[in-house]
Amino acid sequence: MFGLALVLVGDRALADEVAQDAMVRAWRYGAGYDPRRGSVLGWLLAIVRNVAFDHQRMRGRRPENTMPDLPADLVVDGTDVAEAAAQSDDAAYVAAAI
Repeated sequence: MFGLALVLVGDRALADEVAQDAMVRAWRYGAGYDPRRGSVLGWLLAIVRNVAFDHQRMRGRRPENTMPDLPADLVVDGTDVAEAAAQSDDAAYVAAAI
């Protein structure tokens, strides 16, 4: 929970506060958890996200980037989609001509 809070707010002290407020909110509204709507982890992370946005709103600023950039080594395929589509069209044209 702290890790997500830190990514969302970008400040360790504020992330501590967000994580603590999220735990209090989860404790207070725990009876509202519905297992049919998702996992406990997903429910907790949604609470963290909402609390982080609430804190950002109270501070009068919006998060600059809610999603961190993924490391380059996690990119599975660097293929240009437009180029791949063009090659596929070319191959289909050649196959039809033959």
